[in-house]
Amino acid sequence: MTLKVDVVENTSGGPVTLTDQVAAKMWSASNGDTTIYASFNLSSITDNGSGDNTYTLTSSMSSAYYSIYAMGRSDDNATGRMAAPCLTSQRAVPTSSVYNIAFHYSNTDLRECDHETTGVIGDLA
Repeated sequence: MTLKVDVVENTSGGPVTLTDQVAAKMWSASNGDTTIYASFNLSSITDNGSGDNTYTLTSSMSSAYYSIYAMGRSDDNATGRMAAPCLTSQRAVPTSSVYNIAFHYSNTDLRECDHETTGVIGDLA
């Protein structure tokens, strides 16, 4: 048996409520500056300096308590080194619509990455 549909709605015509499933509520791929290659629910990236970026969501989360993930890669010195992302409170504590990530290497210096990915999991407002 095959089921083919174009739209799935609840009985009232609204979106279907999914149970026991989690999806990213925001994700992005950028150049480590403010150039966004691809994204979902990302309004902007603010470059606060080398390796230090602030991400602003288009649609806010339900609170400031959500999961943030990130990864950065740099091509300095002709080697593809991975940078460790750290949430920082130096700029601001995350809010329901803004968070900050600083990218570090093992020597703890902030470093610009040539490719950064980040995302958010949690409940939208």
